[in-house]
Amino acid sequence: MGVGAACSSVTAALVVMAQPALATTAKIQDVQVVPGGNGVSIVLKTEGGEQVQVFSAQRGNAWVADLTNTQLASGNFRKDQPTPGISAVTLQTLDSNSVRLEVQGAGGSLTGRMASKADGQLAFAVQPGPLAQAAPVAPAKKPATLAQAAPPPMSAPAPMPPGPPLMRRAVPPPVGDISISQIELTASTINLGPKGNTRIPRLVLRNAPIREILSVLARTAGVNMIYVPPGTKTTSSITNLTETASGFQLQTFDKVESESFTEGDREGGSADPLNLFRMTLSLDIENETVQNVLNYVLRVANLEANVDGNTIIVGRQLPQKARNLVTRSLRMNQTTALDAGSFLVTQGAEAQFIEQQAPEINTTTVNGISTITQTTQPPTVTRVAPTQSSGPLPLLGMTVTADARTNIVTMTGTPDKISIATTLLQQIDARKRQVLVNVKVIDFILSNSNTSSFGFSFGSGNTFFDFRTPGNMVIDFTRGLGGLPTSFAGTLRAQIESGNAKVLTDPTLLIQEGQVSSVRLTQQIVSRLVVETTGGATVPIVTTEPELAEVGLVINVGVDRIDDNGFINLRVLPDISAPGTEIPLGVSNGIRQFVTPINRRATDSGLIRLRDGQTLVLAGIIQDGERNSVTKVPLLGDIPLLGALFRSNSKTNERNEVVVVLTPQIIDDTTPASFGYTPPPNAGAMMTPRP
Repeated sequence: MGVGAACSSVTAALVVMAQPALATTAKIQDVQVVPGGNGVSIVLKTEGGEQVQVFSAQRGNAWVADLTNTQLASGNFRKDQPTPGISAVTLQTLDSNSVRLEVQGAGGSLTGRMASKADGQLAFAVQPGPLAQAAPVAPAKKPATLAQAAPPPMSAPAPMPPGPPLMRRAVPPPVGDISISQIELTASTINLGPKGNTRIPRLVLRNAPIREILSVLARTAGVNMIYVPPGTKTTSSITNLTETASGFQLQTFDKVESESFTEGDREGGSADPLNLFRMTLSLDIENETVQNVLNYVLRVANLEANVDGNTIIVGRQLPQKARNLVTRSLRMNQTTALDAGSFLVTQGAEAQFIEQQAPEINTTTVNGISTITQTTQPPTVTRVAPTQSSGPLPLLGMTVTADARTNIVTMTGTPDKISIATTLLQQIDARKRQVLVNVKVIDFILSNSNTSSFGFSFGSGNTFFDFRTPGNMVIDFTRGLGGLPTSFAGTLRAQIESGNAKVLTDPTLLIQEGQVSSVRLTQQIVSRLVVETTGGATVPIVTTEPELAEVGLVINVGVDRIDDNGFINLRVLPDISAPGTEIPLGVSNGIRQFVTPINRRATDSGLIRLRDGQTLVLAGIIQDGERNSVTKVPLLGDIPLLGALFRSNSKTNERNEVVVVLTPQIIDDTTPASFGYTPPPNAGAMMTPRP
C-alpha cells in the first residue's frame, strides 16, 4: 500500500496474517541477528502462544514491524552496526500485548520481509536498497511485413433460425383502488362532569372486590352509587340466524333473561353467575382522574352503568328504565328492510321479524246453501339473535325491527350503538350503478367486402388491429365518432356508404348492475301445423292450429358488476335465426302438412371486462345461403321439352356476416349529475303526433 506525504515520501508494505481472535500471548525468549549477503536475518524465538500477527511498514530510512499478541521475556533488545548499511536493530515493548521491531538504515532506505514462521520461530530478512521497481517495458518493435498469399474466400455462414423471444417476468394483474370506510368502535364512557376531573395521586389495591373499588371511586368523585343485582330467572325462546353456503338458517334455543338469588348466595354461594359481589381486581394507579379509573373498572368487569343526576347505576344488565336508550327509524332506499335487519344481526343485534299468516278459509254447506268463512290469523313474531362467536360483536344489546311494507328499520339501543348501526346501514344502502350500452348491429356482405380487402373476422383491412409484428398486436383506441376508434369508425362509414354493409339496429340500452337487457328484431313464421280431430267417427271435427316460431336477431346484454374504477363486467349473447327450406310431410284430412326448419347462429362472449367508453366488437356470425330463381316466358315456358328454350335458371350464393359493436358508458348517479336523465330540447316535438 503506497502513502504519499508533503514533507517526505513514505512507502509502506503492509503484511497482515489473519489469526483467530481469541489467542494466547507469545513470549519472545531469544533474539538473533545474523549478518549475511547484503543484509541481516533477524530470528525471534517465541514460546507459548502461536497467534502472532505481524504488521510491517517502511518509514523513511527505517523498516518497522509491529508484532501483536507478543511480549518480551528479557526486556528490550538493541544491536548497533550489525552489517554495513544498517545502523541499529532494536526490539522494544509497545504495550502489554505488542512488540515493535525496528531496523535503522545508515544513509539509505531499507527493504524487509518476513522470511518464515514455524515451530515458535519468526524470521525476518532486511537489506539496504529501495523497493524493487518494475522494469520498464521496452517499446514493441514493428514487425516486418512479409508477403503472404491471399486467404481463400470464406463460404457464407449458414443461416440460423432466430431464437425465441424472451418471456417477460411474471407480473400480477392490477388491483385498482378500493373504497374504504372506517368506523371507530370506541367503548362507551361515563361522564361525571367536573367531579370526574378529580385526580388520584396514588391508588394501590390488591385483590379488592369490584363493589368496594366502585364505592371508593364514587366517594372520591362525590357521587352516589346504586348496585343492581341480577333479577328473577326467566327464559325465552331465541332464534339464531346462522349464515351457511345455501343461505340463512334459523336455530331456536332458550335464553336466560335474568336470575335472582338470596343474600346468602351473594356471600359465598354459586347462584351469582357474574360474581359481582365476589370478583376481585388489583389496581396500581398514579395521577389519573376518577372518571377514567371508573370507566376502566367498568370495562374490565364487563358492567353496564348509567349516570342519572348525581347517581351512578351499575349492574350486570340494567333494567330498561335505568338505561340510556334511544330509538331511531331509518327508511331504506336501495336495500330491503329484511336484508338490513339480517346484516345488523351479524354484527350482534337482535332482530324481530313480523310474518303475516295467510287467512284460513272454510266452506260449509247447509240446505244447499254454501257459506264461506274467512278467519284472519294473527301475525307471528320471530326473534333472531346472533350466533355465539369469539369475535367482537359491536351491536350486542341492541334490538332491530324490520317492516317490509314501509321498508323501515327501527333500532333501539344505547346512543353509541345506534350511531354505529346507522353508519353501517348507510354503507350497505348504496345505489347500484347503471350503464348506457350502445349496440350497433351491422350486416356485411362478405362477397363484396372481400374485394375491398376487408374482413371483420380477422380485423384486417386497416382496422384498429395491427398484426405487423409477429406475436405483438397493437390496438389503436383513438376516439372517433360514436365512441369508436377513428380508423374503425371510418371503415364502417365507408362500407355502409358503398353498399357493402347496412345497419340493422342501433339502440342504446340503460342497464342496471345485475340486470339483463335484450334487443329483439324478429318476426313470427309458421313452423308447422297442428291438426286435431274431435267429435268421433260419425261427425269428425278437424281443428287446425298453426305453431308459430320467432326468427330474426336477438341480442341479450347482461351487466354483472360495475366497479368503482370504471370497469364493467358484462356478457353479450347475439343470436340470429332465419327460416330454412320448407319440408313437406304430405296431406292429412285434406290439409297439407309441412315443417319449416330454423337456421340459427349464436355466440356467447362469456363474462368480459371493459373500461368505461371502451368498444367491443363481436364478429364471426356468418350465414351462407343459396337462392335458385327461375325466369320464363308465360305459357311458353311451361311447354314440355320446348319450354326449356323460353325458361332460364340462375343460382345465387349469399354470404353475410353480422358484426355487433358494443360501447358501454357508466352513468354518474350523483345528486347534481344530469347526464342520461335530462331529456333533449326537441323531446316534446318528437312526442307530438304528426298530422
